[in-house]
Amino acid sequence: MSAKRPTSHGGAIKALREKLGLTQWQIASQCGLTSSQIGAIEQNKCPLPLERAMAIAKALGVTMNDLFYEDEPECEEGTTVWKEV
Repeated sequence: MSAKRPTSHGGAIKALREKLGLTQWQIASQCGLTSSQIGAIEQNKCPLPLERAMAIAKALGVTMNDLFYEDEPECEEGTTVWKEV
């Protein structure tokens, strides 16, 4: 059984970044942000506008779903679940 990723966007970003062995500075430089801004985002101390979330996802090489959804949502048979944002 795999460990679950944090459900907060900041926790997910930090977990993904650390899993990839990247520093806050490396991600920040790819997103046009500072390492302090990445740190604040990882600690959920500042809002995460859509544009920044998309830039961070691209820098991490993941989808927006990877940043915001811990697991595949469960649904009743016959209903539709969006898979991509």
